[in-house]
Amino acid sequence: MEEHKENVKASQAERLRYSRIIRQLSQEEFSESIGMSPSGYQKVERGENGISRNMLNRIWEEFRISADFILFGEQENLEEILQSIDQCSDEEKMVIFLYLHQYWILKHFR
Repeated sequence: MEEHKENVKASQAERLRYSRIIRQLSQEEFSESIGMSPSGYQKVERGENGISRNMLNRIWEEFRISADFILFGEQENLEEILQSIDQCSDEEKMVIFLYLHQYWILKHFR
């Protein structure tokens, strides 16, 4: 049971780290954006500490990263995402493309 909790915490920490990296932010920049100390944030990203409700709220407010994604790995419906992207300007679509490109590189070539 304890091992399962540690695996869940590690998965959450990995999704949090991924969310920070695709935004090209250091741990210090990300932590300051959500009102945390860098050392406290580092412990969460390493999976040593859990993610608080307040932290999830601040992440949503600052970056629009859903708690469902960080906690459970769940994403919005793909069709809804595609419709949202379709409504973006060309500049916003380029930013999305660059995030996806960086994600691909980090995920497959690290």
